[in-house]
Amino acid sequence: MDNFLWKHSEVFRNYASIELKKQDEQKLKQAQIKEDEVLEDFVGLEESIRSDPKKLAIFQGLQEKFANDKEYTKKVDKKFVDGVMLLDLRAK
Repeated sequence: MDNFLWKHSEVFRNYASIELKKQDEQKLKQAQIKEDEVLEDFVGLEESIRSDPKKLAIFQGLQEKFANDKEYTKKVDKKFVDGVMLLDLRAK
C-alpha cells in the first residue's frame, strides 16, 4: 500500500512540476509581449514628437533643462525625467 501511495505522489509531483513550468513559460511570454507593446508605444511617441515641430521644441527644451539644471530636475518626478531623457529626438 505504501508503494502505491509513493508512486502516485511521484506522479503528482512530476505533473505539478510540469504544470508550474508551463505557467512560468506563459508568464514570461506575457511579460515579453507587454515589453514589446511598451517599446512600440515608446517608439510611436518618439515619432509623434519628431513629426510635430512644436512638440519637438518642447521636449528638446525639457531635455536641455533636465541635463543642465540639477535643482530643477530634482523637483520633477524622476520617472518623467528618465522617460524624457530616453527619448531620441534626433532627425531620422
